[in-house]
Amino acid sequence: MGAFCLLLIAPWFWMKETKRWNSQREELKIKKQRARFWETIKLFTKRDWIFVLLTGGIYICWNIAFKMATGTVATFFIDIQSFTSDRFEFILIFAGLATILGALSIGIIMEKLGRMVAFIFSSVGATLSYLGLAFIGHPVFMVFIYYFMACFLGFLLVYIPEMFPTKIRGTATGLSLTLSRVGYVIGPLVAAAILFVESKTTYMILFIVAGVIALVPLLTLVFNKYEPKGKSLETIQEETK
Repeated sequence: MGAFCLLLIAPWFWMKETKRWNSQREELKIKKQRARFWETIKLFTKRDWIFVLLTGGIYICWNIAFKMATGTVATFFIDIQSFTSDRFEFILIFAGLATILGALSIGIIMEKLGRMVAFIFSSVGATLSYLGLAFIGHPVFMVFIYYFMACFLGFLLVYIPEMFPTKIRGTATGLSLTLSRVGYVIGPLVAAAILFVESKTTYMILFIVAGVIALVPLLTLVFNKYEPKGKSLETIQEETK
């Protein structure tokens, strides 16, 4: 991964700051690099903080649910389903390809049908896939989990940044991403607690719980249903004040 990161230096040379960002910097007159973060934090409104918590909560649920799957599917299929390592690795290839398909297809869904449709599609699809793995146990449901969770992530990576004003977009998105890291810790801990004894029953419970957690983010629709599809960032900023 380090080698790949070094390769990213090449295209980075041609990447420029957006006109929106540059105009905001000039308007706010934030000169010192160290002062930027705290100066930007002062610009947050109550609505911005609420949205950071909402999106951070969605991100946490995504991380918990996905980590509960990725950290346990190998032992589930090999130890419980008696798959050989080679057979599981073969299935994992398709799961990996499904994440690429998910990332590509969710972009089309968001542009054609809207962000909220993409949100519901990802959450419900992931939940149904977890339940399929819990009650049926066929590896196709593992592939679907990887697909829908990639869709979920694609939605988050687009929706969260476009919902914040340019003057705080980077910082607000960073705060939401930081909250999401809580899920990286909770997911494995929940899985370990459920799988205190590895059996078909405990794995079934594990995947049911993961499915429920993947569905929990839809509760945020009670507080936010705003659809930014087809709108400029300036329009979104104005309508969500």
